[in-house]
Amino acid sequence: MSCGCLKNAVKAAGQVAVAVAKAVIGVIATGKLIASLDVRKARMAACTECPHFLASDGVLGARCAVCGCFLQAKAALITEDCPKGKWPERKPIQCV
Repeated sequence: MSCGCLKNAVKAAGQVAVAVAKAVIGVIATGKLIASLDVRKARMAACTECPHFLASDGVLGARCAVCGCFLQAKAALITEDCPKGKWPERKPIQCV
């Protein structure tokens, strides 16, 4: 692996680690985890139209070139947002 490739791999791993940490904090803060099917579909539709969408390599799934996240997982977490603001706005969580 060349030095440039290693730098890129380390940067990508760091981005994913930060994103996962933020997601965990969001879940702890809200007590909510999974977005509804409609929300997930709307998010993925926005992702597939985005120029930062990186198609699946057949193993790990599609990723975002901006944040480095795996999109199926990120779209499913209710606390997450698109780093470019392209996802439909989240509705506030209502306590019953």
